[in-house]
Amino acid sequence: MRPYEAMVVLDPGLGEEELEATLNRLTGAVSGQGGEVTHVDRWGKRRLAYEIAGRTEGIYVLIKFRGEPGVAAELERVMRITDSVMRHLVVREIPPRAKARKAAGPAPGADSAAAPVGEASGAADGEAAGAPAEG
Repeated sequence: MRPYEAMVVLDPGLGEEELEATLNRLTGAVSGQGGEVTHVDRWGKRRLAYEIAGRTEGIYVLIKFRGEPGVAAELERVMRITDSVMRHLVVREIPPRAKARKAAGPAPGADSAAAPVGEASGAADGEAAGAPAEG
């Protein structure tokens, strides 16, 4: 199962009960497809960067879950047809060890064809790569 994150911007006019019902519908879409909701983080009402449907605020919610690609597709489908969802984005989360591997660069010995700095590859009889040729 792959880790995913879904950022959802909900209608700011929702009451507490309506908000709960919407979140239950979204998390139910994940668990109904065999996925597992690992974390729901309510950020609360925030100002939008630009107006959406005449609104300048939205309720932000971050949902972290694990599942197969079909689970993410089903969640997106449910969010598209839910009237209280103003915007949404589902992305696959990169595991921490993969992030560290990317930041560290290539593995040692991965590029063994490159000569170290200051040494010339293919220079004959100890000639430096930048030295002028005699004769």
